[in-house]
Amino acid sequence: MNIDIEDINDNSPTFESNTVRISVPENVELGTALYVVSASDRDSGKSGTVTYRLSNGSGGSMPSSNANLVTSNSMTSNNLFSIDSSTGHLTLSQHLDFETSQRHTLIVTATDSGEPSLSSNLTIFVEVQDVNDNLPIFERNEYTIKVLESTPINSQVN
Repeated sequence: MNIDIEDINDNSPTFESNTVRISVPENVELGTALYVVSASDRDSGKSGTVTYRLSNGSGGSMPSSNANLVTSNSMTSNNLFSIDSSTGHLTLSQHLDFETSQRHTLIVTATDSGEPSLSSNLTIFVEVQDVNDNLPIFERNEYTIKVLESTPINSQVN
C-alpha cells in the first residue's frame, strides 16, 4: 500500500531580509535590471511557485503583475519602476531625476500560487545618485563692475 501525502499551502514566500537599500544613478538606461528580487517558498508544486508585483505602500496591491507604483519623499508617481512577475527583475520604466526626487520607497509583494495564496512583502529603498546633467545658469545676462587699474592680479572683484 502506498500513501501519498499532498503538500498543503502552509508556508508564505520569504525574503532573505525585509528591507533592501539600492543606489541608482539618475542617468541609468531604461530597462536596466536594478535589482533581482528573490523569495523562496518551502511548499512544493504550485504552492511553492512565487510571482512578484509592486504594491502600494498602504497595504493594497495593484491588479496587474507588472503594475508599477513608487512612493517618493515628495509625491506618489506611477510607472517609474516595473518588476518582471516571474524573474523578479526590478527595472526602470521612466528616467529618474535627482533634482525632482532623491529617494523612492517600493513595496514588492511575493505571492505563491497555492489555494489560498499566501504572500509577503519586501521594502526597497532606492537612493537616486546625482549626475552632472544641468548646465550652470547665471542670474543675469550681463554684469557690470568697476575695477581699479591698480588692483593686484588674482584679486577678488565683486
